Formats: sequence, C-alpha cells, structure tokens
Amino acid sequence: MKVKYKIFKFLRLNFLFLWLSIVSLYIIQIGVMLTDPTYGTGDWGRSAWTNGIQFVINQTTSAGINVLVLMILMWLITLISNRVPVTIIVMAVLTAIVTVAEYQLINVR
Repeated sequence: MKVKYKIFKFLRLNFLFLWLSIVSLYIIQIGVMLTDPTYGTGDWGRSAWTNGIQFVINQTTSAGINVLVLMILMWLITLISNRVPVTIIVMAVLTAIVTVAEYQLINVR
C-alpha cells in the first residue's frame, strides 16, 4: 500500500512541476514578445499574449526542451531545499528575473 502512495505522490509532484514549467515558459515568452509581438513568430499576429500561447503550442521542440530544463531545475532546487514551497517561490523569482532580462535584451536589440 505504501508503494502505491509513493508512486502517486511522485507523479503528482511531476505533474505540478510540468504545469509550473509551462506557465514559467509562457511568462518568459510574454516578456520576449511584449517588446515586439512578431519577434521570431512570422505571421502569428500582433498580440503578445496569443503569440506566447502559440509559441508554447506550435514550437513543440524548443518549448519541450525548455520545459524539460525548467523541470530539471525544479527537481534540483527540490533536492537541495527538500521543500516544494521553497522550490515554487525560487522558480517564481527566477522566472520574473529571466522575464525582465529577456524584455530588456530584446528591447535593446
């Protein structure tokens, strides 16, 4: 009975990290596209919000690799801190920092 509970807990944590990674990727992509909504998208439109969603859906290879890297980063933070709430807070701060950095980088270009 305990083995099933541990597997369920592991899968639940992976599912949480998957969704947090997708949301983090979307927020970072919004930071890129707020400066220029057509940056790297071609003819998707002029809205940064819809372009961010289309990036996550259409660019499956690059988005998938980014989500995988974010999930690995969350696992490393969880291994170091041994606390899931600390991982979520650290990832939220890192996402905000990367979003602002990407926005400024694209704005300078």
